This record gives sequence, structure tokens and C-alpha cells, in this order.
Amino acid sequence: MQKIFLHGWNYRDQPFELAARRAREFGFDGIEAYPGHYSHPDDPLASQKELKAIAESEGMKLAVGSLQMDTTTDDETARRETLASLGDYVAALAELDFDLINGWISPLSSPSGSYHDSGSAMATDAHYDRAIEASSLIAQAAEAAEIDVVFELHMNMLHDTVRSALRIIEAVGSPRLKVNYDPANMHGYDHAESPGEAVEAAAPYLAYAHLKNCRRFGRDTDYHYPLRTGDLDYSIILRDMYKTGFRGPYGLEYSGAGDRNAQTKEDYDYLRALLDEIEAEG
Repeated sequence: MQKIFLHGWNYRDQPFELAARRAREFGFDGIEAYPGHYSHPDDPLASQKELKAIAESEGMKLAVGSLQMDTTTDDETARRETLASLGDYVAALAELDFDLINGWISPLSSPSGSYHDSGSAMATDAHYDRAIEASSLIAQAAEAAEIDVVFELHMNMLHDTVRSALRIIEAVGSPRLKVNYDPANMHGYDHAESPGEAVEAAAPYLAYAHLKNCRRFGRDTDYHYPLRTGDLDYSIILRDMYKTGFRGPYGLEYSGAGDRNAQTKEDYDYLRALLDEIEAEG
């Protein structure tokens, strides 16, 4: 059975204890750390240790750790300090027994504030060179710890498309650097690949997927949609991913408002039934 994790983001305005409890009650296989739940934002390692303990007290595993660093900043002093700490930090995260580590390593936001103008849309060769340098250090630590680090395809990040993520990953050439595919994030900016293109291109590197839904209105995107509705047809996307050999895990990440319990349960039930149906088809 393919694993489904609950992203802590679903309960971003509520205690992490509730997120872990609901994850267990609804049938999730684990939970992903969300930095908004950190008790010490300036100490993400200590905070994730606390989240791990809380999850376990609720009968749930903290399955996905979070690596958020700015490795492409123009502040060379700050960048060098980050590079110096990367290896030890990844090694320390690995000791928390995560299934994998989700990475945001290169924030790039346009002055316009638009997703369409940010991330790889505004990147220079220098940004890629810095990200590759940092990713080499991440890869060395990940290989030593035998854990995968996935780069989330996320708005306002250099690695916001399959193209840009693979430019970094393939330059490093480590089997431990992989892709966290997020179709809904990518639906929100014009320079991203379509789902069909993205799945085909990312196939050898897929190790995780964040799932939510949304709807585009011109250049704006509304993320207040259940997984089964919106512009994205997951009955097609997940079948395409299955055909590549991908077997999870998936992270369920509802970004809307309203009753988080009701929507999280509905999305989980829909996703579990769909994955079971796809597996039965063979």
C-alpha cells in the first residue's frame, strides 16, 4: 500500500498535537514537519526534535523533515556561513529517523511579488552555481546518512520547475538528491511544465509528491479547493506517476480555509480510494 503523509500545513493555525492526532485517527502513515509549528524558529533542529516527540506521543511518526536554507543569497558572508553548517545539519536531521527530508534551498522572489516573475523565471547562472555548490554538500551528507533529500517544486524557489530542479540535481549527480513534485504549486505560475510534461521529465528522480488542488483565474490562483475538485485531475496525474514506477509516498497538503478536520478526512479518503483503484488496475 502506498504511503500517505499528512503535511503539518493543513493545521497551520492549530496545535501540532491536533495535526498528529488527526493523522492517526484518519489513517495516515506519517506526518510532515511544518516550520510554522516550530517552538523555536531560530533553532529548526531542536524544534523538529520536539515535533518528533509530540508526534510519537500521539502514535504517529514524523516521517518528513524540513531543510529550509538560503544558499543563493547575494550576501556572501551569510552564504558561506550557511555552506559551513550544511553538512552537519543534514546529518543531524538524518539522525531523527525521517523517511526523507524536504528541501527549500534557494528562495528567489521578484520585486513584483508575482509567482510568474519569481524563482527560476528570474534566476541567473550565478544562482544556479551557488545552488549546485550547496547541493553538493547536501548530497555528501545525505549519502553518508543514507537518506534522500528532495527539492520541492515550489513557487518563489529556484527549483520551482522540473527543468530548474534537474539542472541542479544532474549537475551534482548524487542518487540521494531527488524531486518532490507538487502539481498545484506549479499550476500557479506560467513558466512551469504541465503535469504530463513534468511527470515524464521528473520520472527518474521522483521520490515524493505534495498533493492539493487549485484553480487559475487569469494570472491568479485560488488554492481553496478539495483534492478532487479544481483544475487538476488527479485521476490522470496519479496514473501517469504510477506508470513511471512511482509508488509514493504522498504528502496531503490542503491549503484552503474552513473545517480542516472535515477537509483533511475527505481528501485522505479520496486519495486512498484512488490509489487503491490504480494499484488494482496494475
